[in-house]
Amino acid sequence: MIEVKEKITFTIENDDKVYDSDNQDIIILLPELINHNKELLEKYFTSKLKAIPLPTYLRIYPYHENLALVKVKRNTYIYIDKNGNQAIPHEFYDARSFSEGLALVQTTEEIKRHSFIDKNCNIIISNIEEARDFHDGRAAIKVNGRWGFINKEGKITISCVYNAVSDYSEGLAAVQCDNGLWKYVAKDGYEFIQDKFSFARDFHDGLALVKEGKITSFINKEGRKVISLGDDCKYISSFYNNFALYYTDNGINFIDKNGNKLFKTEKYNKARSFSLSRASVFNGDKWGYIDENGTEIIPCIYNEAYDFQENGLALVCRDGKWGYINTNGEEVIPLKYKDAESFSEGLALVTNQDDEKYFININSEIQENFPKTSNNLDSYLELIKLLSNQQNSHITVALNIKENKIHFVKSWEKQTVLVNEKGEKITLSQEDYQELTKKLAKK
Repeated sequence: MIEVKEKITFTIENDDKVYDSDNQDIIILLPELINHNKELLEKYFTSKLKAIPLPTYLRIYPYHENLALVKVKRNTYIYIDKNGNQAIPHEFYDARSFSEGLALVQTTEEIKRHSFIDKNCNIIISNIEEARDFHDGRAAIKVNGRWGFINKEGKITISCVYNAVSDYSEGLAAVQCDNGLWKYVAKDGYEFIQDKFSFARDFHDGLALVKEGKITSFINKEGRKVISLGDDCKYISSFYNNFALYYTDNGINFIDKNGNKLFKTEKYNKARSFSLSRASVFNGDKWGYIDENGTEIIPCIYNEAYDFQENGLALVCRDGKWGYINTNGEEVIPLKYKDAESFSEGLALVTNQDDEKYFININSEIQENFPKTSNNLDSYLELIKLLSNQQNSHITVALNIKENKIHFVKSWEKQTVLVNEKGEKITLSQEDYQELTKKLAKK
């Protein structure tokens, strides 16, 4: 029996290897194939590239500050604008999205250090061992294994003396001292709240969740306990939009910034924070939404349901199809996509049923001039078929094995890899393998 294991897609890299769609594991090694067929490869890509397009991008990240980070191939990143054009005339070995006007990049594999660049590709801060994105005008950096902070001029504002740090939020950052306890520091380095917490989260809505001894509580920016929570809390969220929630064995509780319990629900297994007066909830089977009174406003009919965004839409999935609804539960953008992401700066990345990826706006219109991208396996299969007749290719194409169209078989170090017409990796039983071997011998 032929068994489908997982879906995979392939891209051919310049280092004579083939990588899977996530670009992590090498699926097939092709050194002899590439080395013995360089002219054929060049001819193929010259003549077939437009007729049978290879994947344009391996991965596209959401837009931040009008630019999207794009993984073009393994260890190669670029930035594109909202027309799909390369916005910065440079490729990077590693890169992150822009935050507060700067992005952290690594230029080459050989240069292990990182730099912050602006949108004109000017290097603003260089020679960084490790760093995170800018928040509140500060970025966490690591020097000799210890963490501190820099400003946008690259000046160290908080010495790199801490075991770990959080990002700045609302003017304060949590830092872990040598004794393992956490405290909060202001952007000028002032130790606002002394080290006494075994656990400390970022400030949101003016409050931060901390644990001191056995007591878990929310503190304000003066370090004063505002809300104390019981030992029976299994999970506690931070405050968002003036609400927080916590789990107990008896249900999920929603509280306000004064610690008042707004309502408790035992109907749901999971819940998320409120956004636009709606919180997604899970009843053990499907997701839906409740209002700030705990009333189920949108029924639990979705396999997944994300937070509502400022544009009034939430990303949801039902029966394997993704789309977007408003706060009344109405489908604004139909649930028709194979995959989708939440909106970011007016655009959302979606994947249609043909595996084409592109950006849409809130009106479901495809972004003009932006090239559709696809993990199109056909182009790779065409190349495999073309090369299968070449000497030393180690690739054989087989079709219609027990009514399954198997596109190719690759033997390498006694391993066999097969892919059907849907791009799914399959395995063969001993019986099927013997039958396949006989059919291949007749070709």
